[in-house]
Parts: sequence; C-alpha cells; structure tokens
Amino acid sequence: MTPDSALLDDLAGRVSGRVLRPTDDGYHAARRVHNGLIDRSPAVIVRCQNATDVAAGVRFARGAGLDISVRGGGHNVAGRAVADGAVMIDLAEMKGVSVDPDARTVRAEGGLTWSELNGATAEHGSQSPAVRSRRPGSQDSHWAVASAG
Repeated sequence: MTPDSALLDDLAGRVSGRVLRPTDDGYHAARRVHNGLIDRSPAVIVRCQNATDVAAGVRFARGAGLDISVRGGGHNVAGRAVADGAVMIDLAEMKGVSVDPDARTVRAEGGLTWSELNGATAEHGSQSPAVRSRRPGSQDSHWAVASAG
C-alpha cells in the first residue's frame, strides 16, 4: 500500500528529519541493511532526528494502517529493520550519548553503533560490552549491555 501523497507531505512537515518515498534521492541507500541478501522496500522511510520524529512516524503508520520496522545503528543481519510496504523508522542519525561516570550510567540514542558507544564510555575509563542472552525455554535471543565492573 502506498500512502497518500498529501499524508506524506503532512508527515514531512511534522518531522525534523527527512521523509523518503521510493522515488526520492537517498531512498535506496537508506533502505539497505548490512546483509546484502535483504532487498525489501518500505512504503516510506522516516529518517528520525529525535524522539518527536519517532512518535510522528509511529502515529503516521498507525493512522495509515501500515506495519512498522525500526532501524537502529547496528548491522541487523537478519534484515528485520526493513519490511516491504511498511514505515521504516530509521534511527541511524540519532547518535546522542550521555555518560555519567559517577552513577555509572549511560543514556544512548538508538542510532549508535557499539563502537560509537564504546568510544563515548572509553573517554571515562569504562566500556560497554555486549552480552547475548536467551530467555529460559526460548530460542529467542537478545543483546544487552553488561556491567563493566
């Protein structure tokens, strides 16, 4: 399903990032993921700059009855960051990070890669190792940040 042009224009006016349609420059580069075998085409890509953009993209998808996929900063080898005919919420440009060395906490936006996160924490003499874990009784796994000690 292709969203109505007027609705896409309205969305573009609500976000500070770009809204990319299949005919726009940059669309094909933005829909690519690390795994070159994945070749999916979302109906629209919202290149988010902040949480307000994310919320606008989600509201748009819900109102248009479209599925949502989310692209963060990582490789996404399985290709779940992009879905045919969906609204891709692209967080790749959201790279804010704040480190509080006294509280030993980090706040990171969804577009960061592990390398960028490690660079920010290394400035404070810490690191953020990734740990893969499984839920008991499940084949599903997820990544989490482990304590650096």
